[in-house]
Amino acid sequence: MPRLRSGLCRTESVHAARLLRHVSIIGESLLPTRLESVSFMSEPASAGHTTRKSLQSLLASACGVCPMLHVALWEPEIPPNTGNIARLCAATGAVLHLIGRLGFRLDDNELRRAGLDFWPEVQLVRHASLRELEAAWPDARILCFTARCTVPYTQVAYQDGDCLLFGKESVGLPPEVLARFADRTFGIPMLTGKVRSLNLATAVGIVLYEALRQIEGW
Repeated sequence: MPRLRSGLCRTESVHAARLLRHVSIIGESLLPTRLESVSFMSEPASAGHTTRKSLQSLLASACGVCPMLHVALWEPEIPPNTGNIARLCAATGAVLHLIGRLGFRLDDNELRRAGLDFWPEVQLVRHASLRELEAAWPDARILCFTARCTVPYTQVAYQDGDCLLFGKESVGLPPEVLARFADRTFGIPMLTGKVRSLNLATAVGIVLYEALRQIEGW
């Protein structure tokens, strides 16, 4: 478990209150039935339940290790990309959400290798759909990122609790998702115009650290 700082500031107390509410919801089995929480790439928890270790990690974030941000991947296809993103989440305390049908198994060797030995620190949650994620984390503001948007990611005023949503490597986010969140969709500028998109893990790293820079005041 990440080392805890002593004492809680006001923002940290908000983390704790939010997470305690989620923990109580989990305890009452009110999460969507197909929601699975996974810690250290273990067997998925039974429907509507989370692992003890996942709860401990979430509460550790709540108690002030770092701001609570969410990184959500829509049907990721390439194991090393997700593994590298998991490593980013372990480094920053962000919760990693995998949505829909994956292009790999969670015990894939390439996925494990990309995450190195940091998997025990990853807060990983599976969702059958975006609606399930929204139901489980109703306070999270969803922000979409796509190569098809010209509004730069730096124009966002990021907030603690934001959910950064990225699409699959081959086609990005579905048109219906982009239409639904049209006022919360952003892109990363590519100066030369010689590539269609950035690598998924690269894009997540750029946006996640900009969000942290703003929230932490770096």
